[in-house]
Amino acid sequence: MKKASPSLELQNAQFETKCLHSDRGIEKNSELAPPIHVTASFTPNDEGMLYSRSHAVTRSRAETVLGTLEGGKAILYSSGVAATFAFLSLYKPAKIAISGGYHGTHNVINALKFSSNLQNFEIIDHDSLDGLKKGDVIWLESPRNPTLEVEDLRYFVEKAKAVEARTLR
Repeated sequence: MKKASPSLELQNAQFETKCLHSDRGIEKNSELAPPIHVTASFTPNDEGMLYSRSHAVTRSRAETVLGTLEGGKAILYSSGVAATFAFLSLYKPAKIAISGGYHGTHNVINALKFSSNLQNFEIIDHDSLDGLKKGDVIWLESPRNPTLEVEDLRYFVEKAKAVEARTLR
């Protein structure tokens, strides 16, 4: 599959221009306002589109635009649980501060705690942030699922920055 990369003319472009044009080149005949492809499979072609779990035009366009706007690369997942698993498996924090929230997140954390990847990490509550260190993670959901509690994101970001920990929200 062909991945678009921002052309030199887009590197200094305005935010709005990057939103509209950074996915140029994903398809041979790109529309300015492309359709959303909701199909599960594609006819094999030279762009590598065959099956939507591995490649999909809509996802490729969104990843390209988001990556351009963020100044890097973006990866989209089909679910929050998949993104949670990928992040924790690759980042491997020593400590995760989490309070309440989506049960699927806790299931992933507990599953990884028993795997060889993260056997030695610690789970703490948001009320116990004093021991955070560089590389630890404060996991935030706001509004929190399923209770709809709103977290003070600024407070947690400041706590994390003070010790070079990360917030994931």
